[in-house]
Amino acid sequence: MTLVAKSLNIAYFKIKVMHDFTYFEFQMVVGSDDYDIRIFKGDELIGEITETDAVNLLVPLQGNLFAYALANGTIGVYERTQRLWRIKVIIS
Repeated sequence: MTLVAKSLNIAYFKIKVMHDFTYFEFQMVVGSDDYDIRIFKGDELIGEITETDAVNLLVPLQGNLFAYALANGTIGVYERTQRLWRIKVIIS
């Protein structure tokens, strides 16, 4: 998959090391100006969320939670691909 966007926001990635051998589990959450938030595990796309405006900010929280902010003033929290909370902030 090729992402073409003016800007990308990467929330987090994890690399796990297990026992006697090294096992890398690469996870990444990417937001872009095409209104999508994509979740990758390694090079595989495992989740995709379409929002209502460009993704300006992604912030990792504990576990599988991450917060997001959109260009239109919406902020919220996801657990993987399930939205837990959101609110639109009106800026005057």
